[in-house]
Amino acid sequence: MPGPLTACVIGASGRMGQEHVAVYEACGVNVVPVILKLPCDQTYVSQTVNIGEIVSICTPDEHHFELLSMAVHQKKHVMTEKPIVRNQDELGILKEELEWDSNKHIHIGQNFPLRHQPIFADLKDHDFGEIYRIEASYNWGRTHKLFEGWRAEDPNYSLVMGGLIHMVDLVLWLTGLDMEVVSAIGCNKSAPGFPNHDTVTAQCRLSNGGVCNLTVDGGTGPGSHSHQITISGTKWAKYKINRDVTDKQACIKEFVRRIRAGEPPERDFRATETCLEIDKFATS
Repeated sequence: MPGPLTACVIGASGRMGQEHVAVYEACGVNVVPVILKLPCDQTYVSQTVNIGEIVSICTPDEHHFELLSMAVHQKKHVMTEKPIVRNQDELGILKEELEWDSNKHIHIGQNFPLRHQPIFADLKDHDFGEIYRIEASYNWGRTHKLFEGWRAEDPNYSLVMGGLIHMVDLVLWLTGLDMEVVSAIGCNKSAPGFPNHDTVTAQCRLSNGGVCNLTVDGGTGPGSHSHQITISGTKWAKYKINRDVTDKQACIKEFVRRIRAGEPPERDFRATETCLEIDKFATS
């Protein structure tokens, strides 16, 4: 019987870091909390990452890839807050770094809690028939957060990679379909002073020939944070809106369960790839 797991949580002092620490402890995983000091001390971080079997990354977005790469080199299972990378070059390097693990022993998890939100999870079992249209939107509803904390200090912060990616993952997971980005446009009208698009809309072609429209709205007013999806099929159609607080620990619990059970890792980078394409279209 395998021994107890140990998780190194990098960024443990932040809000999401505290969530990671709490869920690992609830799952009976030993926790080594790491307070990341910036700029990164690579020697210190590399030594810290070498502790235990799991590395959890809860830092500002710009450090995700660097820490993920260190962990992969040391053959650790990794759970990271989204996004795992911020550009195509980083994604290409990550895939190359994982090529040696041809038997897929290393788990690479991303925290996509909407999969576990009951209002959306219930849709997974419905027979929509042939899905021909999907509308999905992430309404930020917390514009002040764009001008506070680490986001305000990051000139490259993307609402596509930080918000819309949740809806992209949800669509891919619910339908089992792939999607190709056809076009995307953005504007900066609702969050003056934010250096990038605060609103982006993308049009995608589903792998079955259907269409999917995706929107992130960074300017919807206070109290309006929500996730909305409409799925239309030849047998059934449904609209759902979630305004509830999401369970940000569910993905981590599932991540730990899969490792303990010896199940094959899920390495699904499609949501990341799609959102990188959306950002590319929107900024071109």
